Parts: sequence; C-alpha cells; structure tokens
Amino acid sequence: STTINHRIARLDAYEVSLQKAEYSLGRDDLKAAAHHAKAVASSGTAAAHQAAHAEDILRSVEARKAALTPIMRERLAAAVEAMETGDYRQAKRDLNAVNRSGIELSARDRETLIASQEQILLLEVARGERFDSPYAAASIMQPGVVTREDEETQPEEGVDEEWIELPAEVEEVEVMWDEQPATDEADSWDNQPDFLQVARQLEAGSTLAEADIAFAESRWAEARAKYQRALTEFGDVLDADQAARARSRVAEAEIKMGANQGGLIEQVITDNSIAADQKRAQLRTQVEQARRALATGDTNAARDNAAAAKLTWASAKSGQLFPESELADWASQLDNLRADINLEVERNRLVEQARQETDSAAAAQLAALNRERERSRKITEAIDRARALQAEMKYEEALEVVESQILFLDPINPSGLLLRDTFRDILIYRIYNDMTAEKNYGIAYQQSENSRAFLPPKGIINYPTDWPALSTMRAGIESMNETPADRRVLATLENTTLPAQFADNTLEQALNYFAQMTALDMDVDWESLEEIGIDRETTVSLNLKKANARTVLERLLDKVSTDPVTQADWAVTDGMVQIANEDRIRRNTVLEIYDIRDLVFEVPDYDEAPTIDLQSVLQSSRGGGGGRSPFRNTQQQQQGRDDRVPLDERIDQIKEIIYANVDEESWPQGGGTTGAMYDLNGQLLIRNTPKNHREIRSLL
Repeated sequence: STTINHRIARLDAYEVSLQKAEYSLGRDDLKAAAHHAKAVASSGTAAAHQAAHAEDILRSVEARKAALTPIMRERLAAAVEAMETGDYRQAKRDLNAVNRSGIELSARDRETLIASQEQILLLEVARGERFDSPYAAASIMQPGVVTREDEETQPEEGVDEEWIELPAEVEEVEVMWDEQPATDEADSWDNQPDFLQVARQLEAGSTLAEADIAFAESRWAEARAKYQRALTEFGDVLDADQAARARSRVAEAEIKMGANQGGLIEQVITDNSIAADQKRAQLRTQVEQARRALATGDTNAARDNAAAAKLTWASAKSGQLFPESELADWASQLDNLRADINLEVERNRLVEQARQETDSAAAAQLAALNRERERSRKITEAIDRARALQAEMKYEEALEVVESQILFLDPINPSGLLLRDTFRDILIYRIYNDMTAEKNYGIAYQQSENSRAFLPPKGIINYPTDWPALSTMRAGIESMNETPADRRVLATLENTTLPAQFADNTLEQALNYFAQMTALDMDVDWESLEEIGIDRETTVSLNLKKANARTVLERLLDKVSTDPVTQADWAVTDGMVQIANEDRIRRNTVLEIYDIRDLVFEVPDYDEAPTIDLQSVLQSSRGGGGGRSPFRNTQQQQQGRDDRVPLDERIDQIKEIIYANVDEESWPQGGGTTGAMYDLNGQLLIRNTPKNHREIRSLL
C-alpha cells in the first residue's frame, strides 16, 4: 500500500540492514545475518543502539551456529547420500542450508561441499533445469557467482524498504516441461564459446536466478537491484527474452515499491505489449517452420521447432504476456502440432519397418539362391574330380570324394549315388581279384618249395642262406648304449698315433701331453687314484716311438699301477676320457643283449647208416604184399646212444669262455660285483662296463 511504501522510503539504511540480519537469522541464513550485522557494527557512523543491536545479532548468530553445527553436518552427509540416489533437488536444498548456515567445516567437509555444489550446477546446465526452482529458463541454468565469506558490504543507501512480514508461501509459477528441445549430439568442444564468455553467461544466469527468487518472495528491492545488475553488467550475453523479462521485472518491482508509479505502469504496459507481439510472431514462425518441415518429412526439424515453440509459449505464460484464452489457443495448436508430428513419426516408422522387412526377405532369398548356386558348383566340381580319379584307377580316392563331398552336400544326388555304388563294386571286385591272385601265388610257391624239398642234399648239412647274418650282425653291430660322442672318442683313440717318450715325468705331465696330442677332453679322478697310491707327482717312464693313443694310455696306466689288487683304468663316458681306479670305473655299467643261437647250434653226426634189405623188398613186391620197411634194425639203431650236448650245457660253455677272458675280476664268479650274465631262449643278457662289452663283442 501507499502507506507502507512511504514508510519503507523513510527507513534508515542501517535499520534496513538490521532488519535484513534479523530476517536472515530467523531463516537460519546465518551467513547473510552475520554479513548485514557486521556491516552495521563496523560502519562507525551507525547509532549506538544500532551498533549494540548488531552486536546482539552477531552473538545470536554464533549461538545459533553452535546449535546448528551437528545438524548441518548431518545434512551435508544426507546431501551426499541424496546425490548418490539421484535426488538432486533434496541434495541442493541440504547443500544450500549448510552453505547459508555459515558453520565452521573441516577441510574435508569443505571440499565435499564445494565438489557437491559444482556437481549440482553442472547437472543443472546439462539438464536445462534448476533443481530448487519452480520455474526455469534456458539462460539461467548456469552455476552461480562465488563470493568470499569474509567479504563485507556496506548497507544500501536510499533503499525504499521497510521491515515487513513476508508471506509464508510464495505462489509458484507453472511452467510446462514435458518436452525439451533436442540437443545436437554432434557438437564438439571445438564449437563451444571461449571460457571467458561462458563464465559471463554463467554469472548472468546466476544473477537472473537470484533475482527471480527474490521477485517470487516479494523482496522487490533486492529483485530490482539484481535485475538491473544483470542488464547493466551482462546485457551483451542476455538474449532478447531474458532482457525483456528483466526490464519487465524491474518495472514491476519499482511499481511494487511505489517509485515512478504512473510512468512505470505505462512503460510496463507498453513493454508487455511489445513483448507479447514478439512472442506471437516467434510462435507463428516456429509453428510454420514445424509445419513446413513436417510436410517435407523432416520430423526431427519439426520436433525441434515444436519444442522451441513450446518453450516460447512457456516463456509467454511465465511472463503473463498473453491472456488465458490466447494461451489456451496456442496450447491447443501446439498439442495438435505435436500429435501430428508423432503421427508422422509413427507412419515413417511403419514405412521404414516394412521396407526393412522387404529388404531382409529379398536379401535372404538372394543369399539362398547364391548358396544353392555355390552348392551346385561344388557338386559339379566334385563329380569331375571323381571322374578324373576313376580314369587314373584311383578308386579309393574317388569313393572318398563322392562320400565326403558330393553326398555330404546333397545326400540324394543321383550322380553321387550312382558313382558311389559303381566305385564300391569296382573296389570289391579288385579286392577279390587281388585275394585270388595272392592265393594262387601262395599255392604255386608252396608247390615249388615242396618240389625243392625233394632235392637230395649235397653236403652233410645245409644251412639257410641268411644263417651267417647272426654272427655278422653280432660282431659288427655297435653298442646301442654308446652315444655318437663316445664312438667318436673311441675312434680317435684307435686311429690316432703319437710318440710316447717319458723319462721320470709326472703322471699329470704325461696325461696333459696325451690330452694335447689327441685333442680329447679328459676327466682324471685324482681322489680315487690316491686310494691306490697314485697321485699327480707319481713318475712314469715310457719309450714308444709310434703307437695308437689307446695303447699309449693303457701303458701309462699300467706303469703307475703298483697295487696288486686294484689297478688304474680308463673308460669313455659322455664324450670324454675318464681315468680312475677300477672300482670307480666299474660303477658305470650298461645292459646289452647278445644273440648266440648260431654259436650253440650243434650239427648232428649220423655215423651209422641204416641197412637196406633189397631182397625182402623184391619178394614183397612179387607176392603182392606191402607195408614192410626196406631198412633192417632201424628201431634198434634209433634207440641207440645220442652223443649231442644239451643246449643248457652249450650255453654254459659260452658263459664260461666270457668269464675267463673278459675282466675276470668283474664277474661274481671271480669275486667281483660289477658284471652279471643271464641266458634266455638262446640269448645272453649281460650287464657290465662299456669297455668290457666291447671285448665281449670282439670275443663272440
């Protein structure tokens, strides 16, 4: 009313700040309360009672902070939990409450508060809506301005404002947000404005948002100041709608405050009329563009223009530019437009679906035709291949081609079935023919052998043609237990000749000379040699002008071996010459098998021929008798003595020869534990050293 406006105009600036501080204190906006109270307390020009009042408010603020500290910490945790569950509206209310309380927060809580606020602001920008506002505009969905907590401002001079009771609730402005304009997902960061311009837009949006909140809560002076700040400082980043609405709100706030009432009312009416005309023209253009795009089938462009028209309509409604009837008319047109677009989208979807189904069926049919052609081509190639193999008389391979290729691709292919039966019959005939030929050959061969058996022998006994192979194989075969490296060393020892002239030289010197001349690796076990009285300094004398290396080595070891029981010995192991005492050498034994059937075979000597009674044979033939043998005393002769030696005794004779001639002391019969010999079916199984095996092969 006029009385209230005059009272507000006469209020003192400090009194206004004190009333703001009390009002903020009552709303638990302790940061704002302390801000206004400190401005009065530190001004130096305020009255004494005003300064005292400000101090009381500051003390109340501190007390209230102490009471709110645990509550606000819980609300901060609740805000974080609400953000995790997606309740960003409640999260923003809790964060704003914590921020306005001005309580002391730990560094970690302060970081959580700032990070959560930044996340909320980014989500508002991305979604195009404010979580704590009943209305929105695209330009104000930006983060707000950050101010320092310790920054103090002086009371506003000449503000026509009075402490008044504000309504408990502010009437909400209805805005339709059922559809948002589509965003171009193809935009990249390269197409965005520079960061300075974005920052100004963010601050402009925040200022307009704060002004809208103040306007909705009937804080006319604050709303007018913030709208004016937005127009003067950020006019270059505001669009036409934002600037028009800000100017309209400035005029309305001034009217509410009672300043320049007459002229402002006319100005507001004029500005509203101009803004309404602009909105009508904008709506008509957007609707026409949507209709044209829909007529050409561009439903995306039609939907974008319809969404833009919806935003324009919402802006006109929030600015109260149109009467209710016109708003309803435009709403009906936009609903019809959206319905037509949805209908066209559905029709296009059905047409596209039918086209895709037709294309899929055609593609499937074409693929089936191509598969059938490819199958026919492969079958034709396989038939040609089978015919070619038939011409080459390769019936097995031809049958495999028929079964694995032709009948695999087409189990009822007539050509394939005919070829399979034909090839099977041919194969059966060929098998039968081969068997018949083999049978006839076997019969003929057996008859030939039977005829050969009738031939009289030319000697006392006829050996098989391959009988000497047993002896040759046993004598000439190399031991399977000797590696190629060992055989090369043995060959070097047999084939290398060298002079050996030693005159009281140490054994170590002699062995080094031997290794140098033969280029062989030698492993001398001095510890085992010392057990039989031989060491590195043992002297040796030998004078051989030219002998093979094996002979030189054996003579050297014989010269230094003075122990009558155990001598020094050598062996070839792992491609090197090993020298140690006999006991150590005999530890390396191998098992070999010797076939001695040719050695133990005994030729029978039939020295008593049977007596033939020809007279009895002739008499029997004249008298018609038969069945009498022409040999007399045959049974008595067959029951005579058999001087052949049993097989076991013959094998034992061979074993005794080996025991007596090959390292007699290594066999158990000679008191040794190195060698072992067993006989089985005319073969000897012998375990002994490789050196003794070489002597056994040489002996047999």
